[in-house]
Amino acid sequence: MIGDLGFTDAYKLINPNKNEFTWRSYRFKWKAMRIDYCLVSPELKNEIKDCRILKLEGSDHYPLLLELDIENP
Repeated sequence: MIGDLGFTDAYKLINPNKNEFTWRSYRFKWKAMRIDYCLVSPELKNEIKDCRILKLEGSDHYPLLLELDIENP
């Protein structure tokens, strides 16, 4: 559905072969999901410089960092 609307998942574009998660259950360590996304419009797709998951110790939630290479007009 995301592709149907023209948006791109920035993380998967930069990391097509990685299968990482952004949330892990404290109760059930084996249960993990990728619940966070950085979606970019077609106009920004070519401006993606980096997109990565920040693994923060002590947290069950790992945020995404999206870096764009945009020049000021």
